[in-house]
Amino acid sequence: MNRDPASEIVTDENRTHIIPLGPIQPTIEYPTTPFGSKNLRFQKQWYGLYDWLEYSETKDAMFCFYCRVFDKLVA
Repeated sequence: MNRDPASEIVTDENRTHIIPLGPIQPTIEYPTTPFGSKNLRFQKQWYGLYDWLEYSETKDAMFCFYCRVFDKLVA
């Protein structure tokens, strides 16, 4: 089963198991998205620049790993 940040539910109980797994960073053929006259796509080298970055294949979207995992801990 593949992990995906868009569908992975983070709870107080499983947070300690998700943290060691780290960000979800698949190396796939990323789809292109039309933007004006250009076709843009996620670049896998961004993982090296931003180690907290993760990618959702189901949403074709990027997420901040720490924001997603620790979101509910901020008061």
